[in-house]
Amino acid sequence: MTEISLYSPFPANEVPSWDFEADVAVIGFGAAGACAAIEAADAGAQVMLFKRNSGSGGASALSGGEIYIGGGTDVQIAAGFEDTPEELAAYLKAAGGPCENTGNKRGHGPDRSTGIKKGQSC
Repeated sequence: MTEISLYSPFPANEVPSWDFEADVAVIGFGAAGACAAIEAADAGAQVMLFKRNSGSGGASALSGGEIYIGGGTDVQIAAGFEDTPEELAAYLKAAGGPCENTGNKRGHGPDRSTGIKKGQSC
């Protein structure tokens, strides 16, 4: 039998028995993990969540939980704010500084309204 280590995975074929089974395993409970768990459960999956520490949040908690939802969403329009996807991109570029990753801006703007509406219902 393989020796148990805190630094390398234990071979699955050597696990004598499993205590739990799930359709979906979500690793981490930050913003992405929470959304993944909610969506999977809403779709009828049995979800198991794994978190290495006692609280939720992940990198989202480290950022203060701030999520910039802009680009001309229905929420902004209803609140009387004017914004465009181009203004959102300019803000993200300025906020990111010299290390700003332009590849991460895909999906920003009004096309994200489905995810935003899902978050509003939670």
